[in-house]
Amino acid sequence: MRKKKIWLSFIFLLLAVLLAVMIVLFLGIRKATQYTKYVSLGDRYLQEMQYEDAIIAYKDAIHIDEKRAGGYLRVSTVYETTGDYDQAGTVLLDGYEKAKGKDKIQERLVVIYPAVSEEIQVKIKETIDEDALNEPEENSSEQAEDQTEETDYTVAYEEILAEYKEAAENNFSSEILEQSRHINGGVWNFSGQEKYSVYYRYVDLAGDGEPELLISVNEKEAPYEILDIYTLVNGSAVRVIPSGGSVGYRELYSVCFDGRIKNLSGGGVNHTEYTYYKLGANSADLTMDEKYVYDSSANPAYIHIDNSGNETAISESDFDEMTVRNALTV
Repeated sequence: MRKKKIWLSFIFLLLAVLLAVMIVLFLGIRKATQYTKYVSLGDRYLQEMQYEDAIIAYKDAIHIDEKRAGGYLRVSTVYETTGDYDQAGTVLLDGYEKAKGKDKIQERLVVIYPAVSEEIQVKIKETIDEDALNEPEENSSEQAEDQTEETDYTVAYEEILAEYKEAAENNFSSEILEQSRHINGGVWNFSGQEKYSVYYRYVDLAGDGEPELLISVNEKEAPYEILDIYTLVNGSAVRVIPSGGSVGYRELYSVCFDGRIKNLSGGGVNHTEYTYYKLGANSADLTMDEKYVYDSSANPAYIHIDNSGNETAISESDFDEMTVRNALTV
């Protein structure tokens, strides 16, 4: 009788342990699902330039799992997009204290350090490895400084910029857009709207000494996403990214500090793709360098594709962190 009671106690204990494990697993899966939901929602808001809603969604993700760096990096991206570098720094500092991916957060803090106020600079110095801030301008070399001198490439791009400037001065009216030869079809998304302006910048993406022309149509003081890129091929200006109504809406382009072109596209919160391209010298052809794909209906849901087409399953946290890349402000 005593042995029977011992066995029953053991069985009840084992069942209790199994139940506890199942509850922990269930809560963990639910937590990860909720986190992904809000990150994907924030990405969609960011695509649609609904910056306040994007911040709310990303902060909801952080509230669910404050140990993951991706949420902080994404909130920082939105603040940088709107030019609020102090808020970006504050969020990153908070993430540096709480999240696991400190290296990526430190990289972003180093990048925005020159743009924040003295008060935030002091906090950054007190928080991260100060040697990272004193490294010999590696970050500025990655950012491919603006080429501002009047050279032949400015002449080659002159007609393109003239069309964009005229369109902006006329609130991107349909009459102007219909007559244009060089304006990307994605500009039709801004037709008739007064709050948008044209920004441009010369950056040598291919590393061949011939700067590319980056053009952004965005809200004032928030130039970030790229609507057009032109390069020089045998001295003539040639468009690099596609032209169409999805550009600036469903197809978002930006340029990373390492010179790669990033494309964010997707079919809603359940399917998102981040593709990174390299531009070759004296060419308008883009070469896919790597891609990150999230598909909620697939197994695995998160994959990385290298430049040879090899697919590798990755974790949700790796996807979350690797798809947040610093982008040049145009």
